[in-house]
Amino acid sequence: MKSEKIKTLKPDECGLIYDEKRGLLIGVCNKNGEIKVTLKKKIEEI
Repeated sequence: MKSEKIKTLKPDECGLIYDEKRGLLIGVCNKNGEIKVTLKKKIEEI
């Protein structure tokens, strides 16, 4: 993943990442400084 496309998540902020190599859509949230994966699905499943 290119560094210019990566954003630092602020507290209580969420973001989506698409992993082209694995075909995964990954949702991550910053809950009070703790990063949690909230979604991890193969793109065919969506």
